[in-house]
Amino acid sequence: MAEDNRTYIAIDLKSFFASVECVERGLDPLTTNLVVADVSRTEKTICLAVSPSLKAYGIGGRARLFEVMQRLREVNRRRSERRAELARAIPSEEEEDAVNNERRYKSPFCRLTGKSWKDEELKVHEDWEVDYIAAPPRMAKYIEYSTRIYQIYLKYVAPEDIHVYSIDEVFMDVTAYLDTYRMTAHELAMTMIRDVLKNTGITATAGIGTNLYLCKIAMDIMAKKAPADKDGVRIAELNEMSYREQLWDYTPITKFWRVGKGIAEKLAQYGMYTMGDVALCSVEREGLLYKLFGVNAELLIDHAWGWEPVTMDYVKAYRPETNSLSSGQVLTEPYTFHKARVVAQEMADAVALDLVSKRLVTDQLVLTVGYDIESLTNPDIRDSYHAMSRQTIMAVKYQSRLMEPPTWTSTLHLPDRL
Repeated sequence: MAEDNRTYIAIDLKSFFASVECVERGLDPLTTNLVVADVSRTEKTICLAVSPSLKAYGIGGRARLFEVMQRLREVNRRRSERRAELARAIPSEEEEDAVNNERRYKSPFCRLTGKSWKDEELKVHEDWEVDYIAAPPRMAKYIEYSTRIYQIYLKYVAPEDIHVYSIDEVFMDVTAYLDTYRMTAHELAMTMIRDVLKNTGITATAGIGTNLYLCKIAMDIMAKKAPADKDGVRIAELNEMSYREQLWDYTPITKFWRVGKGIAEKLAQYGMYTMGDVALCSVEREGLLYKLFGVNAELLIDHAWGWEPVTMDYVKAYRPETNSLSSGQVLTEPYTFHKARVVAQEMADAVALDLVSKRLVTDQLVLTVGYDIESLTNPDIRDSYHAMSRQTIMAVKYQSRLMEPPTWTSTLHLPDRL
């Protein structure tokens, strides 16, 4: 499949939610330890974003709050241990014996004497504890910033050449703009990123490729390995040949777009661990891939070779066969069956009113309920189910035969297909 000389740019706003919260507080998004999480919920709540300086401590972008706390406790313990080792290495001025050195080791000298959530301060003061800011999520604010940034993109590229992939990520077909601006794709990407940084304080990462897939991979894999400039900006480029040369042996394979854990496990069963392995299999045993993945094998094979036939025109022309309205929420705590049933009824009413206001009808209603299984490890909660009388259980079954209350509910999602 030959390249058609098109050029695409993918731009991802760096730790977007966390960066917005830093900017709103007048802080540097690159050097401020911050997580976006609702601390009013339990410590199991998921962090919607983690700032780059906090990720440097090994904290994932979607960690739970208790995992952040555990990780920082480990980090601070090591910082304290380093001070202790330093104390052991400094002989007592009064007498250089083991007793006085042990006293020095156990003295307050070894304790962390302060704390900070600023990375630059923590590098200077190794005797300080690593701290962080927990910012409650504000979706309206993030949408406002995303809209402002999209308007900046429109200064350079027409809307028909931009695909908004998510609130913090876009794809652009810039083929027709490079000659107009007399810029390379790298220069155009940097110009837009600098404009975003100047007007919003948000840093971004970009990938450039000869198709939509390659620009995405350049951004997700290559740019993250590239050295950042003084503003944290990273840009990488790929074409079909450089993709094969640089990434055919890259692991883990789950880092590639649309290759999840399930696909990776199936491939591993047949000795395929890299995209190069998949490409080789497509030549020697193509039927195996179709046997494993059905029609999806075609997409996997294309991506293994760095091919992507879908262009921006196809993306813009796409119209889904069905549409849906939905109402979903993650509850602040585990709900009993009766409380969850009330919430489900309220959500159903909200979706019904939404249908009426839009003058729509539906032929399908789907209710999805997630359960807080982890709470069953609590003996008090677990024993409460055994304590329920037979009469209560029968009453619950009679009131709602379509919904069994085996445990406590933590999520609800109610979509309508139109």
